[in-house]
Amino acid sequence: MSTIRVALQRHAIAKPVVYLSSPVLRSLNLAPGQTLSVRLGQRSILVTLRQHRGSASTAVLGTPVWNELVVPHGGPVHLQVSDDTLCLGPVVGILTTGRMPRPDQPFGLRSPFFRHLLAMGPEVGCLYYVFTPADIDWENRRVRASYWRGGQWHTGWAPFPDVVYDRVPNRTAEAREAVQHAKRGLRALAIPIFNPGFFHKWEIHQRLLRFADIRPLLPETVFMPTVADIVRLLHTHTRVYLKPAGGSLGLGIYLFLRHPRWGLLVRFRRGEKNLLYRFSSVGEALRRLGLTPRLPRYIAQQGIQLITVHGRPVDFRVHAHKTRADQWMVVAVGAKVAGPGCVTTHLRTGGRLMEAETVLRAAFGEQAAHVLTRIEQTALRLARALEESFSAPVGELGFDLGVDRAGNVWMFEANAKPGRSVFHHPSMREADRLSRKALLEYAMYLAHFA
Repeated sequence: MSTIRVALQRHAIAKPVVYLSSPVLRSLNLAPGQTLSVRLGQRSILVTLRQHRGSASTAVLGTPVWNELVVPHGGPVHLQVSDDTLCLGPVVGILTTGRMPRPDQPFGLRSPFFRHLLAMGPEVGCLYYVFTPADIDWENRRVRASYWRGGQWHTGWAPFPDVVYDRVPNRTAEAREAVQHAKRGLRALAIPIFNPGFFHKWEIHQRLLRFADIRPLLPETVFMPTVADIVRLLHTHTRVYLKPAGGSLGLGIYLFLRHPRWGLLVRFRRGEKNLLYRFSSVGEALRRLGLTPRLPRYIAQQGIQLITVHGRPVDFRVHAHKTRADQWMVVAVGAKVAGPGCVTTHLRTGGRLMEAETVLRAAFGEQAAHVLTRIEQTALRLARALEESFSAPVGELGFDLGVDRAGNVWMFEANAKPGRSVFHHPSMREADRLSRKALLEYAMYLAHFA
């Protein structure tokens, strides 16, 4: 199927016509005077084709066509013919929550994040916008869309999307009936939604255990641990992490350490402070830290002796994407170094970013490139396995991987909606661009515009 990139323009003519250049008409096997349906997103109109003598890379829509298709703005899109319909698009919507009555920040503090994503739309060639469940006009198949154009935010009507990228911000918002209703309605219209929902640590662990080649990558993990479970793990591994099974951002994590001289030590963060306490037993630690009633919502996980930078542990955030050809690729590997006294490497708790190559060279010398390849290949194996275990399309995954002193790679967490902090490092600018581009190219694949 031939797909051609053009720039949409509006014409004042009050007729249902679409003007295409002679080269475009030939490429799509169309002819001037032909009548056919034109579709944008989930809206369509019957039009007559005409030939124009302007730029070969423009598609000019008469005013009735522009209005009926609810085109939010002009700019680059793709054309293709499918089932005797001229398809324009793709139309890609980012589903989120929390619209605010602020023209400069329609989604509050997340507005710069969305603006950064939307800036890729013209480069790829699509109509790209953000919307919330409250913005959906089901009767007219249109949404109140926010888009970034001309250096500022705009809000106006747009057609239903061909594809939805799920960026609902958290589990609380995800559980709201308005969000669930919106997703049910979009799926009923056969609109694909990729990266829906959030991962549960134990569920992901259980899914990955089904794959024999992946089991050696997984630290020993116990869901709803008892005191006896934690004692046993400490005896076997000397360090154990307690993590909320449904948590994120490194919140609520405790590191239990069996020290040969000091006995049981527990490292954790409370407020803005990193704390280290000593206890006589696991039971005492759980009681005094208020963890006993919360254990049914936690996992206990084997701690790994990771490589370090200046004595501080390092793990790696790997960002993987589906391509336009529906294949997984790694776009970024960033090293995260724990802050002083931190239980995790998260940036919000004092961690810092470093180039993965720099960290690996310091730890493994000439073998650094081989270890980096092992990290990337591990991420691709994990991505393919997780995708296989889910029915909904998955186009983007973030993995937190660790490397021990022997060069073995371990999988700690998988993220369905990975943050983009790894791209803040100056060395990651091109990776950031590739990541944002990959999101749209996978959307094009799902919309059958690839």
